Amino acid sequence: MTALVTDLKRKGRNEAGTNNDSKNQLTSTKVGKPRSVPGGLSGWGEMEKKKVVLEHEVKNLNDSLKKIETKVSAIMEEKEDVIKEVEGKRALLEVKEREYNQLVKLLELTKENEATSLAERGILDLNLRNSLIDKQNYHDELSRKQREKERDFRNLKKMELLLKVSWDALTQTQAMHQRLLLE
Repeated sequence: MTALVTDLKRKGRNEAGTNNDSKNQLTSTKVGKPRSVPGGLSGWGEMEKKKVVLEHEVKNLNDSLKKIETKVSAIMEEKEDVIKEVEGKRALLEVKEREYNQLVKLLELTKENEATSLAERGILDLNLRNSLIDKQNYHDELSRKQREKERDFRNLKKMELLLKVSWDALTQTQAMHQRLLLE
């Protein structure tokens, strides 16, 4: 978690270094010269620099947070799509199972009249094998989708943790900013 916060801070500093125009704009809008005030307020310019850096870090954290929220939304949509697809596959599997059961009943009826239905029985056996293959394929697909859903859920949990860490870092940065403003 601290590595993530450190990376975000490092990224913010790197972007702060490449965006000198915005710093120049911020520093050029000051009115008057910083004054040396008796009582220890001689570091006013340094505090302004820290304030600019902190504001830039907050902006970077907000941008990162928006990106994370976008990713979480995309994952949630993908999860819903996967759930809908799995439900569709389940319904199709039930249809195929009913089809399979009907074919089994038909096979039992054809055994009673075996002499006249040998050719028909071969076709039904082939259909039965195809149904079993389809059933296995649908079962494999369902298993794969379930694994994907679980993986997506784990990824979602990771993203939620990342979001929490980002929020915590933002809160901490805002608190530091407030403390600096109060000082």
